Amino acid sequence: MNFYRLKERSMIKFSRNIYKLSGNLLMFEVHNIFRSFGGEIVDPGGKDTHDGIVHYKKYKFVLEIKSHETKGALLKDLRQLDDYVFTLSGEEKMRKERPEQVICLIWGKVHIEPSSRPPDPHRGVFIINHCYLKKERCNPFHHNIIKFAEKRALCLIDWPTFLNIKKKFDKGILSSDEIFEKIYNTWGILQL
Repeated sequence: MNFYRLKERSMIKFSRNIYKLSGNLLMFEVHNIFRSFGGEIVDPGGKDTHDGIVHYKKYKFVLEIKSHETKGALLKDLRQLDDYVFTLSGEEKMRKERPEQVICLIWGKVHIEPSSRPPDPHRGVFIINHCYLKKERCNPFHHNIIKFAEKRALCLIDWPTFLNIKKKFDKGILSSDEIFEKIYNTWGILQL
């Protein structure tokens, strides 16, 4: 029986402070929060894969959810997410296969261009619960992490910020549309 079915049957209880969640409990809570925003979660269903896909209207987000007891995000965490986005968006297929080409007449000259774009674009969202065992949290995202995310259009969210978004949603300060649009349009650190 998988983790989600156990939780649905209330066989697993959260015994830890929500700010100290890690592993599957953190992933489960992130999924629940996205569901409360109106998102539909596609469970990855296996090891060595992303931590879920969120669908909301026109938006598709690939999730990578990490927890580090005493440090912030690592570059290898973001590279992993970037690989998932690359594969799911169809870019890998486009690079490996020669796309059909279209011959166009532009200003009397023959111009050859690819006929299709990646078929299913996804945006990568990285959520981290960082330094959760320390009294004071460290910086979740160092400058090299931010540069990597900005270059590859990845959204970075630390766990306390994500919980703050949830509180604002519950109070009616933020709507689902505003939240998903903000995440989609953020390349680098999400700030409210």
